[in-house]
Amino acid sequence: MEAALAADDPRFVDTLRSERRSPHLTYILVGVLLIIGGLGVIIGGLVSKVALIGIIGFLLALFGAFCIIQSSRVKVTQKITEGKVKTNQAKRSFSARLEERWERRRWQQ
Repeated sequence: MEAALAADDPRFVDTLRSERRSPHLTYILVGVLLIIGGLGVIIGGLVSKVALIGIIGFLLALFGAFCIIQSSRVKVTQKITEGKVKTNQAKRSFSARLEERWERRRWQQ
């Protein structure tokens, strides 16, 4: 089925296989900006001596850290998925090699 799809629409297959780095970069950039903004709001809360402002700043910084962690999790998930595909292909070729060796030994004896 994959071969038929590749033959019918090779550009679509290339699009599906290509890495998308911009969403990860966006998550990281938003996360860093939220952390910096959150720290600024925390400092503003300390200066104004209002605990609620400090709590809001902490939550902003926490959400920024969550965005950065989420971006790395997406990359790891993609790598694991790609690794599984490669591992399955490697297992098939390894088993094919084992079968080939078995047949050669069987016919030599």
